[in-house]
Amino acid sequence: MNGIDGNRYSTVHVTPEDGFSYASFECVGSIYDDKEDILEVLKKVVKIFRPGAFSVSMTCASGHQVWRGMSKAIEPLGLRLRSFAADEFPNTGNVIFQSFTARRK
Repeated sequence: MNGIDGNRYSTVHVTPEDGFSYASFECVGSIYDDKEDILEVLKKVVKIFRPGAFSVSMTCASGHQVWRGMSKAIEPLGLRLRSFAADEFPNTGNVIFQSFTARRK
């Protein structure tokens, strides 16, 4: 499913299979074009799909504030940060990748 709103778009893809279902969500831009809005969108995605594992790849101008904020937003929803990688591209920005898994009960 695709959605377009002005200069922003999002895509949701769901593959329901016994034992290995897969859902992906991709978005470009945000309602307010700020970090907090993206975090709210990610929280909604986690609440809707309730994944056992969750990966996020994000490009941004500043890295440290975003990845710390993402962990703080996602972990209260029952997921724990398991891995983190960041690469800085001079004069361009950062790419941040984080993997989360469900906390054991």
